[in-house]
Amino acid sequence: MHLGTGFVVWPGGILVTAKHVIEGALPGSANVTPIYAIYATDEKHTDNSDLYVGGPIRIEKIAWSLELDIAYCLLQTLVSRSDNSPLFYPTYSLSGDSPIIGEHILGLGYCKNRVTRTQQEIENDPPSDLWADAVSTTGQVAEIYSKQRDSYFLKFPCFQTTARFEPGMSGGPVFRESGHVCGVICSAFDGVADNEGYISFCSILWPSFAYVVKGWFSDKSPEEDILVYDLIKDGVISCDDSFSSIRMISEGDKRPIITRDN
Repeated sequence: MHLGTGFVVWPGGILVTAKHVIEGALPGSANVTPIYAIYATDEKHTDNSDLYVGGPIRIEKIAWSLELDIAYCLLQTLVSRSDNSPLFYPTYSLSGDSPIIGEHILGLGYCKNRVTRTQQEIENDPPSDLWADAVSTTGQVAEIYSKQRDSYFLKFPCFQTTARFEPGMSGGPVFRESGHVCGVICSAFDGVADNEGYISFCSILWPSFAYVVKGWFSDKSPEEDILVYDLIKDGVISCDDSFSSIRMISEGDKRPIITRDN
């Protein structure tokens, strides 16, 4: 089974990852086990416990587009066993802009991309030490492709970095110097480096703000189109001040188009 990385942007459980990670995990038949995210932490239940907080969490809904390698996932709601109160996930704040060439970035992810146990075994006995496999990597932005790098492998807005990305890190957050997430780890030339460093690529995050998350919130009409853009505008998802430069353009019944002011 292939594994990737994801990060949460709404405390109630909206996870962002690479689309190809979800595509690789989707079952080929509706009769097989659904897909899960594994919540891994280094937080123990109690001081005297060998058990860590976390485990497999069911992915309830998914939003993506054909144009980008980014997916938004709605996670199963967590509640406390003691009083049934809702539990919240730690989140990252987003950037509404692309990084600039020469800027230092930091990527986070999990290097181990395979597990030998079945999905049922993971669900019954979740691994407690996955957090220990998390790694960080730093580099600089080398090139920015505002539309696409090529028409086959990286046909979406992305940027090249000298950071080293390994299998299993796909879907992980990429932070700019301000501390906000500006990208999602998508690919790397395995073991390839030039004179400046490794050759790796990240999806630019802000174009995915145009995604529709219809029916994800109980206080909204299930037929109402809610955009990630709206969730940021309403403060549900945190974003830096560069969000004010993003515009949504709607033309009749056509899908909204997202753009940035220069």
